[in-house]
Amino acid sequence: MQPQFVIGIDLGTTNSAVAFAGAGSTADPHRLPEVSLFAVPQVVNPGEVREEALLPSFLYLPGPLDFPAGSLALP
Repeated sequence: MQPQFVIGIDLGTTNSAVAFAGAGSTADPHRLPEVSLFAVPQVVNPGEVREEALLPSFLYLPGPLDFPAGSLALP
């Protein structure tokens, strides 16, 4: 079984990102396959989930009084 994708992960100190490209060889060695960023669904505001290319490299654990109940829930 041949791999279909090459995956790259950048674990930064502030943000992290995931990118991927097709693993097949190209006819022209000077033309690389197109690289795409993987959008990660994440809570960006209370009650708002959006796909973003960068993911924070830290974990925020809100206290019980930081946000209204259920406003950080993922769908």
